[in-house]
Amino acid sequence: LVDTVNFALADARTAQGAMTHDDTSTPMPAGTHILERFFTDWRMAMSSGRFVENYGPWAVVTGASDGIGQAFAQDLAARGLDLVLVARRTDRLEALGAGLRGEHGIRYRVIGADLGLPTGSDALVEATRDLDVGLLVAAAGFGSCEPFLASDASADVDMLEVNCAA
Repeated sequence: LVDTVNFALADARTAQGAMTHDDTSTPMPAGTHILERFFTDWRMAMSSGRFVENYGPWAVVTGASDGIGQAFAQDLAARGLDLVLVARRTDRLEALGAGLRGEHGIRYRVIGADLGLPTGSDALVEATRDLDVGLLVAAAGFGSCEPFLASDASADVDMLEVNCAA
């Protein structure tokens, strides 16, 4: 995951011809400084041998059934954090959690929830009330590839609910 982050940041820089952070002669793409700060902080936290001390014993990872959420879950388990795995597809979460427990000796909790519904977030809060959660990775989300004017307004509202509010 850290290699992917490094590659994405380098790609953002070279898109405008900026090769390094110190290269002030070429402007960096809008938002790149914010991304660079985030990724620098993330790399420092990820390389710290005190990761569990910094973030607490439990992390919540939404969207953990696949994609970047699953990648974060794998990386955090390797760093020793116990995980709350959240997604609609609990069978995938159970398989992921069991594999991470076997590989890294972590504890895990599976929460099947549709975070696009108000009850989904409520279920997540209730199911983690007894845990010392120090990190939330909000990776649940989805998108559409169709032109905006051709999109279904109801589906767009659902997408905003998951991608922004959950």
